[in-house]
Amino acid sequence: DLAVSPDGRTVAVLAQNRALLLDTARPEADPNEVALQGAAGPLGVAWSPDSQTVYFSLARGKVAQVAKEGDEWKKTGELTIDTV
Repeated sequence: DLAVSPDGRTVAVLAQNRALLLDTARPEADPNEVALQGAAGPLGVAWSPDSQTVYFSLARGKVAQVAKEGDEWKKTGELTIDTV
C-alpha cells in the first residue's frame, strides 16, 4: 500500500515489517526506512492532515504511528484497534 501526504511532499509505502518514506522533491535520494516490528495489515496507510504523522496498518489490529523528527521519520507509537 502507498499514500501521498496531503502536502504532496512525501510518499509513504507499507511493506512487510517496514515502511518507506520517499521525498518527492528528491526522488533520487534513498528513502527513509522505518522498522515496524510486525507484518503489514489489511487497512493500508493514512496521513494526518498536517503531513507530519503517518499511520500504517499492521496485523492483529495494530497500527504503527510514524512521525517526522527533524529530517528523519521514526516510529513514535503503536495503537491497538479492537477487532470484531
